[in-house]
Amino acid sequence: MGKNYEAEVYWAPTKKLGGGWIAYKSSSKAPETPDYLGAAEATGKSNLEAVKLQTEANRANQITPWGNLMWAQENSATNPVFDQKGYDQAVAAYRNQSNAQSGAFDMNGNFVLSNTNTSAAPNRDDFWSKGTEGSGKWTQTITLTPAEQQALEAQQQIQMNQSKLAQGLQGQVDTTMKDGFNGPDLNSYMGKVDEVPKFNEAWRKQGIDAAYNYSTALTSPLEQQREKATDVALRLQGLVPGTEAYNNAMSNIFSTNNRARQDAANAAIMYGDQMANQDFSSALAGQNQQFNQAQSGYQTAYTTALQKYLQPLNSMNAVLSGNQVNMPAFPSYAQQANAGGTDYMGATTALGNWNQGVYNRDAAAANAANGSLLGMVGSIGSGMMTGGVGTVLGKLLL
Repeated sequence: MGKNYEAEVYWAPTKKLGGGWIAYKSSSKAPETPDYLGAAEATGKSNLEAVKLQTEANRANQITPWGNLMWAQENSATNPVFDQKGYDQAVAAYRNQSNAQSGAFDMNGNFVLSNTNTSAAPNRDDFWSKGTEGSGKWTQTITLTPAEQQALEAQQQIQMNQSKLAQGLQGQVDTTMKDGFNGPDLNSYMGKVDEVPKFNEAWRKQGIDAAYNYSTALTSPLEQQREKATDVALRLQGLVPGTEAYNNAMSNIFSTNNRARQDAANAAIMYGDQMANQDFSSALAGQNQQFNQAQSGYQTAYTTALQKYLQPLNSMNAVLSGNQVNMPAFPSYAQQANAGGTDYMGATTALGNWNQGVYNRDAAAANAANGSLLGMVGSIGSGMMTGGVGTVLGKLLL
């Protein structure tokens, strides 16, 4: 085997057919497959930690003139939770075991018996639940000022008293409403209203007759006088009944009297109609008045009965709708947005792409170098066969 031409150029172990050596250049080793699963898990853990930090940033304690709003994380390293119930039970058991009648808490909050006891007293430090940072649930605690707390308890007591009063009124509501609402009888009010009046034809005829008789009683003597005066005047002129002149003159007098009587009859009819219409309008107005009075009386009775029916229910609702207990309003503040965790998955993908690019570049360069070396070896082999420079280079390479 020949010597290395370059640090990364290698010769084939045997000569090629016809003489000469085959040289080649090695390429870079293929990059290993990135750990995408590990990167995804690391990204998930980082995002979870970012969410925990975001949650913690948004748990701001608030102190106001009305009270305080405090946050605490249960079972965490920075905010352990004290088991007050367990500690009280341990103290009670310690008292019973020691048959002690008295004791007191020291400055650290530990209970110390006044007599001698061989067993160890409960230690408060043993009743704190500890865990890892951010491992527990968050608890929001609102503590009011003494004045606000007293007002709250007073309102709660008032509300409790109102509820008890409403419970007492429920019996009245049940008694009143169990059979449903029974309003007043409409017929008992409308039955007193007269029927719709009808047009009185007899009253109309009576009016016509009265008006006509009154008119003719005034005009008949005048007509008779007019007829007699005309007859006398015609006779003085030498005209007697049966003559054309006499008959025409008397006919005109009779026509005039007939027109007067017809006018009196027409006026009498109008008067009779007027009297009948006035009578009908008066009767209709009276009937409307009776209807309105009956309807008003029924509505008043219905409203009164309904109010009486709903009074127990309204009283109970009025008691229940009193002032409710309201908590103090705490000021709002800007919330921390989710910033996201470290993108291990993206970084791993980018690194894998970079390594693959470097590998592809080196492989292309090695392929190009191999092509050049093969061409060079071919030239050297040809020179060895013909002599000259090729012979000298062939000897050097051998």
